[in-house]
Amino acid sequence: MVVALIQMLLLTVGCTSACPAVGWFDELKIEITGSSAGAVGRLEVCFAGSCYSGGSAEPGESGSTLETVAVTKTGTGWTLTTPMQTPDTIRLRAFSVSGHLLAEHEVDLRWKRVGGSVRCGGPHEANTSISVGS
Repeated sequence: MVVALIQMLLLTVGCTSACPAVGWFDELKIEITGSSAGAVGRLEVCFAGSCYSGGSAEPGESGSTLETVAVTKTGTGWTLTTPMQTPDTIRLRAFSVSGHLLAEHEVDLRWKRVGGSVRCGGPHEANTSISVGS
């Protein structure tokens, strides 16, 4: 009887498919194209009522104290990193070092899951670009 109880317990435990600890970052790679691509000194990314630039909410924007959205320059492009957020549409604004608006575009994104599972979720990646100049 004890053996049968242990076997039943092992079968029950073995059949559970709980998700591992939840929490991941999604990443959007943004390519800067066009004749003035080298002039971009700051990139602003807006979605869900907030704008982000250089890794923090812009002055005047209210955001959660748990926000860890980051916008970082990576070589010739930029990367937006979000905590488990995959916005369908974003607004990109490219500025010169002096703060002059060089380009502004609204783009639709196609995210692809690159980890985890369909059932439990997991990190996603997407790519887009903004053209600056001719």
